[in-house]
Amino acid sequence: MSLTPSLDRLIHQLQKLPGVGPKNAQRLAIFMFKKGADFSRDLSEAIVEMASSVRYCGVCFGICESDVCEICSNNLRDHGKICVVEKPTDVFHIEATGQYNGVYHVLNGLISPLEYLTIDKLNIRSLVSKLNADDCTVGEIVFALPPKVEGDATMALIKKMIKRPFEISRLAQGIPTGCEIEHIDSMTLARALNNRHQMDADKKAVNPAPGDSSQGVHQTKLIQ
Repeated sequence: MSLTPSLDRLIHQLQKLPGVGPKNAQRLAIFMFKKGADFSRDLSEAIVEMASSVRYCGVCFGICESDVCEICSNNLRDHGKICVVEKPTDVFHIEATGQYNGVYHVLNGLISPLEYLTIDKLNIRSLVSKLNADDCTVGEIVFALPPKVEGDATMALIKKMIKRPFEISRLAQGIPTGCEIEHIDSMTLARALNNRHQMDADKKAVNPAPGDSSQGVHQTKLIQ
């Protein structure tokens, strides 16, 4: 059913967003109409500003609003360690952990012949050129790619194209916390078994504090 020409045009554009079908697009369009002209104006201005300001970093291909992102231009970061990720949003998630202080390289996709994503459509050659350069200062490559066939194929291709020795690592893989074994797919379970590690079950006595009512009772603490 057609609404009005303006609403139909908006609905058509909204359907181009990922995960938005005809019904959701129609709901969003009606919602915007009900919110009034000020809301739609602010939204459209934010979209236009984003489109004109946000760009890819000229070094790591993350997203920023300058020629070089804050991470690549930060001299306090460890530029000898580079983390290879699939998408710009992966950078945000890793940064949120506060556990990584190196730099990044965003591939903007994974090798996938079925989706026509080949090496020429990804930021792979630029990464390899950077790593094979005579003045390269990178010592460690951390692959933070999804644990699936496309991620493994992309990682294998990059490793094959690298001509210099590097310390290469990938994110640990295993069973998510709180997940039942019966709900885990066979590939994840196999990787968890193959990547199992030794548990340190040493027990050390902890002396009770002075005046503690439990004085005289030996307490133990499991150190992992």
